[in-house]
Amino acid sequence: MFTGINTQKWKNLLQNPFATLCVDDREPPYQSVIIHGKVEQVQVPLNQFVKSLSVKYYGLTEGVEFSNLFPDDAEDVVVFKLIPSKIVSDLQK
Repeated sequence: MFTGINTQKWKNLLQNPFATLCVDDREPPYQSVIIHGKVEQVQVPLNQFVKSLSVKYYGLTEGVEFSNLFPDDAEDVVVFKLIPSKIVSDLQK
């Protein structure tokens, strides 16, 4: 994940580096996953981080094009990860 270094979100995470992420499908059968854990900053160039995700979800051409909207020299952006300590899921197999 990433956010601006001047956002309230990042200020809060610096004071208390724990978070919960919920991903849910709002279409029947209403599946969800909730991840609790510690947040840590990741030292990776922003463009490289966005590119790794966008190519996976959009394909090579569109993914690279999308990632170019996020330059590496964005000094006001921080990349971070959520390290799961607890995962709750009702995903159907």
